[in-house]
Amino acid sequence: MDTVNQMQVKSNLINRAIYVIAAMIILCYIPIVHYYLGPYFVLMCMISFIFLSTINGYPIQIITISIFIFIFIVIHCITNWSSVDAVKPLVGINSRFMFFFPLYLTYYFHGKNENKCLCNLSKLVIFVLVLTSFTTMIGLEIFPGASRYLAVGQSDAYEMNDLMNYNIGGYGFVYSIVIALPLFIYLIKLNKLNWLLILFPLGCILAAQYMYALVLSVIAVIGSSFFKKINYITMAIFIISGCLCSVLLKEVLIDMIYYLTTAFSQYQNLEVRFQEIASFLQYGYAQGDFDSRLDLYTNSINAFLDNPLIGTWGDTNAVHQIGGHAFILDVLGSSGLIGFSAFGLIIYKYYIDILRKLNRLTFYRYVKWSILLFFLLSAINTILTSGQISLVLFFLVSAISAFETKTI
Repeated sequence: MDTVNQMQVKSNLINRAIYVIAAMIILCYIPIVHYYLGPYFVLMCMISFIFLSTINGYPIQIITISIFIFIFIVIHCITNWSSVDAVKPLVGINSRFMFFFPLYLTYYFHGKNENKCLCNLSKLVIFVLVLTSFTTMIGLEIFPGASRYLAVGQSDAYEMNDLMNYNIGGYGFVYSIVIALPLFIYLIKLNKLNWLLILFPLGCILAAQYMYALVLSVIAVIGSSFFKKINYITMAIFIISGCLCSVLLKEVLIDMIYYLTTAFSQYQNLEVRFQEIASFLQYGYAQGDFDSRLDLYTNSINAFLDNPLIGTWGDTNAVHQIGGHAFILDVLGSSGLIGFSAFGLIIYKYYIDILRKLNRLTFYRYVKWSILLFFLLSAINTILTSGQISLVLFFLVSAISAFETKTI
């Protein structure tokens, strides 16, 4: 009996340690916390979580998805090995591993049916997102364009310490709250979140002046608020219909974009982006940042078409090199169908093991919109270096189901 009690006490202590470490990891997604503690502290916490959860009996499904993650990281490192990675190889591997780590949180707590932990950790993630939205909104008033600087790091306009002291979220954070918008709307309808709190993420998205984030936000709010019954086929029809309307009602669309240019005139970056798109639709040629992006996308597409099976496969002498500005196109261009399939297997396994089991719940239709937003984002932007995006996609999207299933 004493032995059984000792084992139970030991198991309880490990459970508490795992929960505390998980909470610490989530708090490290706050920009200022991550900046001052450093990525290797976060990595140490992640390794500790995996070690303790393995001792405590990790769900068997994690083995398969771990193999898929390992294969993708190896392929991506081989085919995208930059000069930075060559000098600091651990940095490159670490960033890729950290992107997929939220899956380990999801598999462990869902596998153990820890609905109370999932619910509390979901609340913590929401707290991180809302808090950082608020501080980013304030910080961008003091340091205009700071989110873009954090995304590219090519300006000496601001000191990193100044930006981090105001807890300003960068590109990855802005798009993480875009993907989380359907989940916020779900919680508001469930009376689990005050509707005023969604104003902070929306204000942050507007203040960051990412045009595509603004467009995706409109899709998120309209789609998750008004489409009660929807599946992926309906979503595809919705998107295709929008594209067809854009072609058939081209003049109306151009007038609308010019109107938006005037409406957002106080936001210089948004005004410029709308002008570039309107000019492209009206005169048939791109300019400025829009032109540069089209070139980058074309490079990745051509790299894929040159060798659809393996892409450039790290060949720096290949005729076409990847553009580096669209995750899906870049994976196809750098590693072809092999690399894309490796990533697809991770998403498919996540769906089969976790999401499909939750499709009877009300929240599932909101999850569909979040996943759609992720793929729309990854089609024309990079995602692999953003931990906040993966925290929402791989953890919050499924963990939020605990608000319906919890028994506390």
